[in-house]
Amino acid sequence: MVRPLVGLCCLLAFLISIVSVTAEDAKIGEWKKLEDSGVVIEYQQESEEVAKQLLPELVKQVKDVPSPGSKEHLAQLDEFAKQKDKSLQFIASQLGLDKPGQNMIQTYDGMLNSLRKIVLVIPDAKHVRLWQKEKLKTILTSGQKVPGFTYDAASDSVNLQMNFSVDDNTTTRKDEPLPIVISEDIPAMETVQKVLHDVNGVISGFTGFLYPANAIYHDVAVNGIAGDVGVRTAFARWFIEGIANNVSSKCLDEFPTKIATPVPPVWEDPSKFQSLKSKVDLLSWRSEAWEVAMPNKVEGELLAAHMAFATSEIKGLVDRHDEDTIPEILKEFAKSEKRDRDAIFAAIKKVTGEDIKPALEKYGSSAQDSFKGLAIINFGVAATEKSGEDKLSATDTAVIPLATDGTRGLAVHFNYETLNPPVDLRVEVSTADGKVLVEESIELTKPADRLVWPPMFTEDFKPGDHVVKLYFDKKLFKEVPVKLVTPEDKE
Repeated sequence: MVRPLVGLCCLLAFLISIVSVTAEDAKIGEWKKLEDSGVVIEYQQESEEVAKQLLPELVKQVKDVPSPGSKEHLAQLDEFAKQKDKSLQFIASQLGLDKPGQNMIQTYDGMLNSLRKIVLVIPDAKHVRLWQKEKLKTILTSGQKVPGFTYDAASDSVNLQMNFSVDDNTTTRKDEPLPIVISEDIPAMETVQKVLHDVNGVISGFTGFLYPANAIYHDVAVNGIAGDVGVRTAFARWFIEGIANNVSSKCLDEFPTKIATPVPPVWEDPSKFQSLKSKVDLLSWRSEAWEVAMPNKVEGELLAAHMAFATSEIKGLVDRHDEDTIPEILKEFAKSEKRDRDAIFAAIKKVTGEDIKPALEKYGSSAQDSFKGLAIINFGVAATEKSGEDKLSATDTAVIPLATDGTRGLAVHFNYETLNPPVDLRVEVSTADGKVLVEESIELTKPADRLVWPPMFTEDFKPGDHVVKLYFDKKLFKEVPVKLVTPEDKE
């Protein structure tokens, strides 16, 4: 299964809380400026001492950071794009393919095209505006508005929350300052350190946009393995991510670029994650698409740890054999009809003579994951209708038409994969106050399948709020609220 453009999409979520701010809706007062080496600080008179102490420190921190969407930065993206054909062919060869597949090409083009627009609107850390918290609070509590800022009386805090988007009309850079809130009751030097910390956080959040080569090469490889080579299992993420990280590193050596991260990604050094090793479970690590419906996701530091150890295992194979090992494994894997995780282990064994599974089993068991070895995708609750044949509504819905004459019902549906069949599934529909109206226990005996559970409504069902519950091996997996209405009410 091909994953979405995660390298950029995940980072785009960070943008929701950062956007340009103007003072048009409130009488703020005159803004002053200090500039040096292309770095600009906007401030008001009461913040002048902070601004003066901040400027030289900020220059040191951001002078070498690219200004997003600047002519220089866009030129670097153009130079990177000139290597498209060569880099895609190189990645294809590393994946055991004769030529780049459509998933690889679409990933490359999609990420680069999105990036060209995104860098036109993300904040530039070289231009900041200092806002005094108390002054902002006074303005906001008086009923005036400052775009993006809100005041929360319960916590007595000023918050920055803004909408942020790009579209086809985003073609030119709009330079607006990065807003930073400071407090007048904190000493100047302490405030300077806080501002530097906040700016560094913004830079870190936008690293994937400022230096996108790593993410592009990585995601092209991921979607090349998942889509073009054709991995058909939820539990091959260690294999896919490990290879993709390895290929990305090779690409950066083969095609040097100024838009590659200046420091190695944290996952390149597994020694940093030894304290988390007992929580890393490579064999049960689900692909991203299969994690969406799961309650226990691998994220944050634990995600970086999984990345690090997965990459280490792949690099270990290469170090013990040769540079052609991974392409040969993928070629052998592609010969398999099922292309599942057993096919991965079989291909590794045939090419290298190694049984790598025992090494992977030495990692931890993800004790925090109540549904270890189970993956769910395409989960939903839909209306169903019986008219000659069962009909499942095209879209999932929380409002379902009710009829008790045997012509209508609901359907719980999902695809699953499990490493430990059989799995006991229990599904039930109850009223809002807990009265169970219908339930069924189902044994999932296949390693992977699609399930549709379509109970028809009886006279026990009445209009109102209901809850659909799923249990796997007696553990509650999900509760889904649904509202049953008569067809007349729905209209």
